[in-house]
Amino acid sequence: MTKTTSARPGGGAKDASKLNAPPLFLLPTWGEATAEAQSRRSTPRGSTLDPRLRTTTSADPNIPGFVTAPVVPPPIQTFPVDLTTALRLAEVENPEIAEARQRIFEATALRQAAYALMLPTLNAGLSYHGHDGDLQRSAGHTLAVSQQLVYVGGGAVATGSNTVAIPAVMIASPLTDAIFEPLAARQNVTRTQFAARATANSVLLDVSTLYFDLVGAEAALQLRRETEAESNEAARLTSAYANSGQGFVSDADRAATLSKLIHRAVEQSEEEVAVASARLSRRLHLDPAVRVHPIVPGVEPIKLIDATSPVEELVRVALQGRPEMGARAAAIGVAETRLTQEIARPLLPTVWLGFSGGALGGGSNLVPPLVGNFAGRTDFDVRLFWTFQNLGLGNLALQKQRRATIGQAVGEQSRTINTIRREVASSKALVLTTQQRVEATRHQLETSEAGFLADLDRLRNTVGRPIELTNSLELLAQARIDHLRAIIENNRAQLRLFVSLGSPPPLDRPGTDPLPPAPVAAPPLPLVPVR
Repeated sequence: MTKTTSARPGGGAKDASKLNAPPLFLLPTWGEATAEAQSRRSTPRGSTLDPRLRTTTSADPNIPGFVTAPVVPPPIQTFPVDLTTALRLAEVENPEIAEARQRIFEATALRQAAYALMLPTLNAGLSYHGHDGDLQRSAGHTLAVSQQLVYVGGGAVATGSNTVAIPAVMIASPLTDAIFEPLAARQNVTRTQFAARATANSVLLDVSTLYFDLVGAEAALQLRRETEAESNEAARLTSAYANSGQGFVSDADRAATLSKLIHRAVEQSEEEVAVASARLSRRLHLDPAVRVHPIVPGVEPIKLIDATSPVEELVRVALQGRPEMGARAAAIGVAETRLTQEIARPLLPTVWLGFSGGALGGGSNLVPPLVGNFAGRTDFDVRLFWTFQNLGLGNLALQKQRRATIGQAVGEQSRTINTIRREVASSKALVLTTQQRVEATRHQLETSEAGFLADLDRLRNTVGRPIELTNSLELLAQARIDHLRAIIENNRAQLRLFVSLGSPPPLDRPGTDPLPPAPVAAPPLPLVPVR
């Protein structure tokens, strides 16, 4: 069995040889495709034009359809990115990922508080008690007394023979909470960690999809510009034929109309590039005024997953690797711990422990002085009491509530399993479909280019008809866009299938270099001053 690894942002390599199945992850193919794309031109494979087509560009303003100014004004600033840079920026700048990771810190703080339930609370202070008027003694006699009492030291509020109301060292906690709260808090931390990974995977998949949309939009713009140059040449040739009487004026009009339509398609592509850049900037939390520009110019079909593997095997890998499954299992564990906690609550006591030490002094009109006779005082109290809420019916109600929570968590887990199965099956079907479409459109593109070249040669040698060249150009233009869209859809399907198995989108190069300074979007409104 071949052993292959996949590089993941923020994670280590994943060993496919540990799976009892044919190797699914084919990331060396991804790297090779990226290297090939960097060394090729910015059009899909199979659309490289014959040099004869590249000589048909024209700068004559008299040629129909010739326009020099772009419909979308050029940006003031551009920010070049590749897939690795986009994914790493999303890890750092995306607010959804940051929010999910902050929940981990919150859960960690709650876990720390749960572990500290049986640790003592320390109090230090002083208290003063003054009384003027009658006091009733235990025998029923009243006595007019003016007394003062001062306590200084650990704790506060020491009156008469009563213990210190606020002990210096105090432990007060139900023993049930001290035992089960740390267990539930630890499982909740695990749940938030898996949930943060799931959020990151979703956001990074969205970023990868938007990046490929931008690459595809720029490649489509380049293709349509090449087609526009060829349509200008076709319009010039058909116009020359019509002017010489060897062709029909209607053919020249049709070629001129086609040239104008292709130019409108170029303008639409310019708009699509700007929109795709704005969408990627928004997802990366970058300044939308800065145009994001992909570094890698090529558009090549990638292959991350062997889509011929059985669906059952892919689903098994997904159920083991998806962080959503880990989050659901941890949520069930939290609910089960809470149920055990409520079952044990009436059986375990509440522990109350207090210890105080300080100086106590005072006096009264009967025992002068009013404030004096200071001496040391210590108090130590231990209390254990069992609680049956509402004659035990309250405890039974809480237990039923916890059982219902377990049922809800199990239901969420079942729904997640069904979602994962549906995503894996649909993604695999889409990969197989797009792979066939890439091959079909490649063949269509090759035949269209060959036909256009043949018609162009015949027309230049005055043995062909202009209408044939116009028809061939229309087919070639459509074949180029169809092939490009098939490649983009294939890449998106490959990424979706890869992420559906539990891993974030892979980097196309090692992410060890420092990130370039990114134009991060400023807050839309000024911060409100805190008063």
